Amino acid sequence: MKPIVLLESLGNVKHTYVISAEEFRQGKQESRAKHMPAKRFWLIAAIIALTLLLVGCAVVYVLSLQDMAFGEEKQTYYDGSSQTVTLLSLQGVRGTPGYQASKEWYEWLQTYDTDGAIRYSDEAFSEDFGDDYYAYNLYSREMKDKLDEICAKYGLELLGKMYVDPDVEAGCKALQIQGIFRPGTQLESDFDNICYYANGSFDLEGYVTLSENDTHIVSFSCHRKDAFSDLYGSIGPEGTYEEWAYSTSYGVDVLMVIETGSVRGHALIIADRGPYVFLFSIDEFEEMPLPDKAELEAYAEAFDFTVEPQRVSQEDQYAADERREQADQAFAKDYEKMAHSFSQLGYENRIKFNLEYAVNPELLSFAVLDLEGNGTEDLLVGENGYIRAVYTTIDGGSQHMMPMGVVYLNMFKLGNDIGVGEYGGGYTYIYLCENNGLAYVYDLEGDGVAYHFASVKNGELVWTDRIVYDPLNTGLEDSKWQRYDENHNSYPITEEEFNRIVASYPRVTLDMYPISDYPLTDDSPSGIGNPPETYISYNDLVRSRTEWEQDRSNWGYQLTDLDGDGQQELIWKEGNWTGVFTMKDGQVKQLVSGLDVKLCEGNILAVTRSYLDGNKTHCYYKIVNGNAVLTDYLRYDADKNPDNPWMRSADNSGQDISMEYISQAKFDAICAKYTPLALDMKPIAEYPFT
Repeated sequence: MKPIVLLESLGNVKHTYVISAEEFRQGKQESRAKHMPAKRFWLIAAIIALTLLLVGCAVVYVLSLQDMAFGEEKQTYYDGSSQTVTLLSLQGVRGTPGYQASKEWYEWLQTYDTDGAIRYSDEAFSEDFGDDYYAYNLYSREMKDKLDEICAKYGLELLGKMYVDPDVEAGCKALQIQGIFRPGTQLESDFDNICYYANGSFDLEGYVTLSENDTHIVSFSCHRKDAFSDLYGSIGPEGTYEEWAYSTSYGVDVLMVIETGSVRGHALIIADRGPYVFLFSIDEFEEMPLPDKAELEAYAEAFDFTVEPQRVSQEDQYAADERREQADQAFAKDYEKMAHSFSQLGYENRIKFNLEYAVNPELLSFAVLDLEGNGTEDLLVGENGYIRAVYTTIDGGSQHMMPMGVVYLNMFKLGNDIGVGEYGGGYTYIYLCENNGLAYVYDLEGDGVAYHFASVKNGELVWTDRIVYDPLNTGLEDSKWQRYDENHNSYPITEEEFNRIVASYPRVTLDMYPISDYPLTDDSPSGIGNPPETYISYNDLVRSRTEWEQDRSNWGYQLTDLDGDGQQELIWKEGNWTGVFTMKDGQVKQLVSGLDVKLCEGNILAVTRSYLDGNKTHCYYKIVNGNAVLTDYLRYDADKNPDNPWMRSADNSGQDISMEYISQAKFDAICAKYTPLALDMKPIAEYPFT
């Protein structure tokens, strides 16, 4: 059995979380893949339960983890590491009907459709087996027949129809329970909705604040043991977790588990209560560390592990459907309202936004081009010969041509460095292809890459090809090279085919003009989003960047006066990323940043931008009056001139109109002028707060 990968969830995201992104601008969603029908998007808590194997989570619902073990599996994580884990049934202890059913279903799936031929065929997911089978992600009649056989063999029923109720209180009443907290519990919590099944099982997830400045994203579920569920968990090798028994003050014995030895840690509380099994879980996030033992036990006292949810009546099921419909309509109205407000923004607003958010706005450039051939000018904003954002006109305003619903994206490598346009979008950079096509390029973990090729039709991106090279093989297929079809299903391809597809969309170099030449009418803000966060001191910056990050082992800093004015600059390193900051006008100002930043003799900062096609730029800055001023700008661009790809900015502006061709020898000689110095980086734990 392979776990379901959730790329996005609909209907449960708080409007304030999503409205801040311009993804609302169109009020449209990509069509869903065949293997993930639209109706399968549901509460995050239920999804977390279904994706336990993704993160190596250790769960069980009896008071001994090993009592639930039924096999082993090698798991590979997103960072390339792997470990052999013990698989755990979530249906009961060894020998019980639930345990046997879980084990048999898992083992059968290991031998069924091993090459994915059925899953990725045209017939997959073509048959609707009804609401009762909704939770099992079946894509063939054979799977349904096997599921029915197992349920009959072990006397288990189906979970039944699933409901995502936006009214948590009403959902609890439908389940005939008073709530999920013990009477008298006073905790600040935020649960947007509750997911439950017709048989009375339920899941929900949300924010809970246990004490001041101690907030976690928690999930809480209660499932009936007489229904079959294809959930299973895993526990890492011995030594990666700690388990202990705990008895609550209200008389419930629970199993406590804290796992810290996997890629992401987990804290769990499991209770076996006769016909019910309870699971409480907290995943570790960079900004939200795991609770300690005392805090986890405090959660056991706060949540109610004695509730006994009942089957949902037909009347309550109808009421839940009506509430969901009303919530969806309200969400759509908010979506449309936000889309309308963004669409009223003109190109001038887009230019201002890029100027406000760019670290080195002087490098920004722009071009206007009729991408669709309909007589309408589209706006392209870029730097270093590449594009970072594309805008087209719509209804008297404009829209950002931003991909949505894309998988395998890493927004924390080159994406944050080069600049990826408004609100990200995940891509690292864009380039123009033949026939006015666009290539959205993604730099992935493990030196992977994804190319999404599109054309513009009727003001929308129309995908012509999408391919991924994922060396960590974090996808659902067994190939590192994958291609997506028109239904967003992926299938394996060869390395040769991957390279052939990339070559069939050659980059067309585009001369762009300095963004300072764009005719802005005033200095007012763009009206898009919130202004960049400001800090009044290095202390403020350091606290902000380290407050939620647990692993800072490869972080460091150096304080040094780069321009001799008595004000020390802060060189800040987070893994591969380096930023250089100074104080100007009572605020922290970022001078340069990137994945390849060096301090050279003469206190010159060298910033190299490397693109996935082999092209690169070298920017050399000196600090003058709190500003980073270019002293040299070099560009290597084999697409622009294969015979002589070495260029230099004649006026050190970095703009296309200033570029002149030079010899490779001169190019190398200029680079050699700047000798890198060894940085005296100290561990971030030693930062001298004042």
